[in-house]
Amino acid sequence: MTLIVAVANDDIGFMVGDTVLTPLLQVRGNPVGPVNGEFHGLKIQILDGKTAIAFASSNASNTALNIIANAQREIQENAQSNIIENVVENFKKRLASSGGEKPDCEFLVLRLEADGKRLAHITATGSRFCERAYIGDAAQYARMTKLRKPFEGPREQQV
Repeated sequence: MTLIVAVANDDIGFMVGDTVLTPLLQVRGNPVGPVNGEFHGLKIQILDGKTAIAFASSNASNTALNIIANAQREIQENAQSNIIENVVENFKKRLASSGGEKPDCEFLVLRLEADGKRLAHITATGSRFCERAYIGDAAQYARMTKLRKPFEGPREQQV
């Protein structure tokens, strides 16, 4: 169950996520994963000092990783390229070229630029810029938000 949360505002830009991969990647070799019986991998890829891309996928982890690899090559060839547009276009091409089952992927692209921090949420239906977003399991996100509480200052202060 993937859950990746990202925030980008004037003060900070970050992504936090899990590493458990979907069972579709367990087809090779031993069906028991090497870490506590599960398979793990990086779902947040840091492409350079200014760009990070996260993915959540239920059936197309390889597709998502290929799209991220294409974005990495684009950054290496042209540092000024629009990575967000690159991911959107590559994802549209994959959706159009897939035969029967469409890849079920979502992406978060965090870009730390000189004029501010930008966060893009990319899905099969399109992309949007936002300040806060999550991808993955909605039930786990609801569970996480229940843990949030208002700030409580210290009960006593020593001077």
